[in-house]
Amino acid sequence: MHMNINATFWVLVALFAVSLAFGILTWAARNVWKDIRTTRIFALIAAASAIAFVVIGVGYLPK
Repeated sequence: MHMNINATFWVLVALFAVSLAFGILTWAARNVWKDIRTTRIFALIAAASAIAFVVIGVGYLPK
């Protein structure tokens, strides 16, 4: 039981980090590099990881 809780926690930490990193990369692609295609790809990855974070996080909450 503890392994699943710990593994889930680290998955949540990783998803949060990915979401934050790609959010920053999205900003850089749009405002620094001025590349709309890269901006869309980074934004899609950031949104997908944020959604996965919320879905897994809601399941992680105590019942």
